Amino acid sequence: MTKPERVPITRELLTSARFARSKYQEYLEQQRREAEKVKRDRIEREEDRKRKEEEDKKQAKTFKDLKTLEGDLDKANKDFLSKRNAIEKLSKQANESLKNALDKNDMDGVRVAQGMLDGVESMEGKAKEAERKVQDLQKKIDKRKSFLLSSIAPKKPKND
Repeated sequence: MTKPERVPITRELLTSARFARSKYQEYLEQQRREAEKVKRDRIEREEDRKRKEEEDKKQAKTFKDLKTLEGDLDKANKDFLSKRNAIEKLSKQANESLKNALDKNDMDGVRVAQGMLDGVESMEGKAKEAERKVQDLQKKIDKRKSFLLSSIAPKKPKND
C-alpha cells in the first residue's frame, strides 16, 4: 500500500491543487447564482400571481358595483319619467281648470288652478333633481365601464 505522506509535494502538485480549488469555488459560486435566480423567479411568479388575484378581485367588485349602479340608474330613470309624466298631467289639468275658471269668471277656480300651477313648478324642481341624479349615476357607470375595459385590455410591457 502507498502511503499519502510519501507523495512528494511539488510545485506542479500545488499549482494543480490551487487550480482545482479555484474551479470548485467557481462551481460553488455558479450553484449559488443559479439558486438565487430560481428563488427570484419563484418570488416574481408569486408576486405576479398575487397581483393578478388582486386585479381579478378589483374587477369583480367593480363589475358588481356596476350592476348595482345600473339597477339604481334604472330606478332613478323610472322615478324621473314618473315625475315628468305627473308634471305633464298636472300642468294640463291646471291649464284646463284655469281656462274653465276664466270662461266662467270663477275667481276661486282661478286660485285653485294657480295653486296647481305652483305645484307644477315645485314638481319641476324635484324632476330636475331626479334628472341630475340620473346623469350622475350615468357618469359613474361610464367611469366603471371604462375601468373594466382598460383592465381587460392587454397591457403594454414596461420599458426598463
